[in-house]
Amino acid sequence: MRIGPDHLQNAGIVHGGVHCALVESAASIGGLPVVQRATGRRRPGGRGEQQHDFLRSSTGGRVTATATPIHRGRTQQLWLVLVADADGKALARGQVRLHNFPA
Repeated sequence: MRIGPDHLQNAGIVHGGVHCALVESAASIGGLPVVQRATGRRRPGGRGEQQHDFLRSSTGGRVTATATPIHRGRTQQLWLVLVADADGKALARGQVRLHNFPA
Protein backbone atom coordinates (compact mmCIF):
# COMPACT_ATOMS: atom_id res chain seq x y z
CA MET A 1 0.00 0.00 0.00
CA ARG A 2 1.18 3.49 -0.73
CA ILE A 3 0.68 5.73 2.33
CA GLY A 4 0.18 9.41 1.58
CA PRO A 5 -0.88 12.62 3.35
CA ASP A 6 -4.47 11.39 3.86
CA HIS A 7 -3.17 8.58 6.08
CA LEU A 8 -1.26 10.79 8.53
CA GLN A 9 -2.33 12.02 11.95
CA ASN A 10 -1.87 15.66 13.00
CA ALA A 11 1.71 15.00 14.13
CA GLY A 12 2.65 14.02 10.54
CA ILE A 13 3.12 10.30 11.16
CA VAL A 14 1.05 7.40 9.86
CA HIS A 15 -2.16 6.89 11.84
CA GLY A 16 -2.19 3.60 13.77
CA GLY A 17 -5.57 2.75 12.28
CA VAL A 18 -3.91 2.41 8.86
CA HIS A 19 -1.68 -0.34 10.22
CA CYS A 20 -4.67 -2.01 11.93
CA ALA A 21 -6.62 -2.02 8.66
CA LEU A 22 -3.66 -3.53 6.80
CA VAL A 23 -3.24 -6.23 9.44
CA GLU A 24 -6.92 -7.21 9.36
CA SER A 25 -7.05 -7.14 5.55
CA ALA A 26 -3.97 -9.34 5.15
CA ALA A 27 -5.24 -11.89 7.70
CA SER A 28 -8.68 -11.98 6.10
CA ILE A 29 -7.25 -12.49 2.62
CA GLY A 30 -4.99 -15.26 3.89
CA GLY A 31 -7.80 -16.90 5.81
CA LEU A 32 -10.37 -16.97 3.03
CA PRO A 33 -9.27 -20.26 1.38
CA VAL A 34 -9.26 -22.01 4.76
CA VAL A 35 -12.80 -20.85 5.49
CA GLN A 36 -13.97 -21.98 2.06
CA ARG A 37 -12.52 -25.47 2.58
CA ALA A 38 -13.67 -25.85 6.19
CA THR A 39 -17.21 -24.45 5.96
CA GLY A 40 -18.17 -23.91 2.34
CA ARG A 41 -18.63 -20.19 3.04
CA ARG A 42 -17.34 -17.56 0.67
CA ARG A 43 -15.98 -15.34 3.45
CA PRO A 44 -14.77 -15.57 7.07
CA GLY A 45 -17.56 -15.70 9.61
CA GLY A 46 -16.16 -13.20 12.09
CA ARG A 47 -13.20 -11.88 13.98
CA GLY A 48 -12.66 -13.05 17.50
CA GLU A 49 -9.72 -10.94 18.56
CA GLN A 50 -7.09 -8.53 17.28
CA GLN A 51 -3.90 -7.36 18.92
CA HIS A 52 -1.48 -4.78 17.49
CA ASP A 53 1.99 -3.51 18.31
CA PHE A 54 3.30 -0.30 16.77
CA LEU A 55 7.07 -0.63 16.49
CA ARG A 56 8.34 2.37 14.52
CA SER A 57 6.75 5.60 13.31
CA SER A 58 6.63 6.46 9.63
CA THR A 59 5.78 9.52 7.59
CA GLY A 60 4.46 7.55 4.63
CA GLY A 61 5.65 5.79 1.50
CA ARG A 62 5.20 2.23 0.38
CA VAL A 63 4.48 -0.46 3.00
CA THR A 64 3.92 -4.20 2.74
CA ALA A 65 1.78 -6.41 4.98
CA THR A 66 2.84 -10.06 5.16
CA ALA A 67 0.46 -12.55 6.80
CA THR A 68 1.73 -15.83 8.24
CA PRO A 69 -0.63 -18.46 9.61
CA ILE A 70 0.04 -19.59 13.17
CA HIS A 71 -2.95 -21.94 13.31
CA ARG A 72 -5.49 -22.89 10.62
CA GLY A 73 -8.14 -25.16 12.07
CA ARG A 74 -11.67 -26.22 11.28
CA THR A 75 -13.33 -23.64 13.59
CA GLN A 76 -10.74 -20.89 13.94
CA GLN A 77 -7.53 -19.45 12.55
CA LEU A 78 -4.75 -17.36 14.05
CA TRP A 79 -2.63 -15.10 11.83
CA LEU A 80 0.49 -13.04 12.51
CA VAL A 81 0.91 -10.02 10.21
CA LEU A 82 4.01 -7.86 9.84
CA VAL A 83 3.83 -4.38 8.29
CA ALA A 84 7.20 -3.20 6.92
CA ASP A 85 8.45 -0.16 5.01
CA ALA A 86 10.17 -0.25 1.62
CA ASP A 87 13.53 -0.91 3.33
CA GLY A 88 12.10 -3.95 5.11
CA LYS A 89 12.06 -2.29 8.56
CA ALA A 90 9.16 -3.44 10.73
CA LEU A 91 6.63 -0.68 11.43
CA ALA A 92 3.89 -2.70 13.12
CA ARG A 93 2.79 -6.25 13.82
CA GLY A 94 -0.59 -7.66 14.58
CA GLN A 95 -2.30 -10.89 15.44
CA VAL A 96 -5.83 -11.70 14.24
CA ARG A 97 -8.07 -14.60 15.27
CA LEU A 98 -10.69 -15.51 12.66
CA HIS A 99 -13.71 -17.70 13.38
CA ASN A 100 -14.84 -20.16 10.71
CA PHE A 101 -18.61 -20.13 11.19
CA PRO A 102 -20.57 -22.68 9.16
CA ALA A 103 -22.95 -21.44 6.47
